[in-house]
Amino acid sequence: MSFRYTASSAIPGFDSGAPLYTGYLIGKQSLLFALTVLIVVIGVGAPWMAFALLFGWLYRISGLRALRRRWKDAAQA
Repeated sequence: MSFRYTASSAIPGFDSGAPLYTGYLIGKQSLLFALTVLIVVIGVGAPWMAFALLFGWLYRISGLRALRRRWKDAAQA
């Protein structure tokens, strides 16, 4: 009787059927999925955030904010 060892089963506990190895693969897949989602969210959200900041800055420097304040004061008087 002879035993044949492959590279994955030569180390007890780390063969493909072991729970530890299965957990490692699931964890690695979950981490890669989370990183992918993060990259996509940043890639999609960054331009919208830039537009929002740009419009906010333009509104602040345009004088419309001060003009609206004057309209509120005039309406109360």
